[in-house]
Amino acid sequence: MASSRDYAKNLVGELDRSGYETQRNVAQTKYKTNWEDLQNQYKNLTEKLKNQQAQANEDFANGLVDVTSNSFDRMANANRNMANKGLVSSGLGNLNTQADIAQKGEDVLGLLGKQGDVTVDIATQLENASKTLANKEAQLAGDLANTLGKIGDNETAAQNAYNNALSNIAASKDARDDSNDLAAKQRAASRASSGGGSNKYSKELDEFYKNLAIAE
Repeated sequence: MASSRDYAKNLVGELDRSGYETQRNVAQTKYKTNWEDLQNQYKNLTEKLKNQQAQANEDFANGLVDVTSNSFDRMANANRNMANKGLVSSGLGNLNTQADIAQKGEDVLGLLGKQGDVTVDIATQLENASKTLANKEAQLAGDLANTLGKIGDNETAAQNAYNNALSNIAASKDARDDSNDLAAKQRAASRASSGGGSNKYSKELDEFYKNLAIAE
């Protein structure tokens, strides 16, 4: 004979948990999509900064070529002027060489400054991007944990409500069974006291308890 709880479970059916699993899958998919989007944004930024650094390096190399070319042109012009004026052995050549060296040093420092500014800017952007990425990843993970926690709480609440419903139904069945059993015993006792229930009163009382049991 089935227990009262089995009776209640057959009456209500099993608790459907599929909706909670669907919610978990949706939350996980959303997290994965947002996480991948963050990684792509960071990757695109690093590629952009990498290209900027490569361009800065190329500009520096080209600048050095220009510095050398300009130095050659300056010295060639200076030597030509000295030759035209008959000053080749005057010591003016050393002054021109020193001036050229000073100019080359100034030009190279300018190139280094430009390249350094780009490098510092790239490093700053990378540092900020890394911090932003870490913060957003932590926020995504926190949001996912909160969402999964709420889903778990809702599932637990549904399980508790389901268990309470089964307990209430089972308790109600037990109460009805006890009441019906008591009524049956009362009818039997009434029939026995009236000589087996052959008179009209016994039949009417038996019919009354029967209808009462059906109604319950």
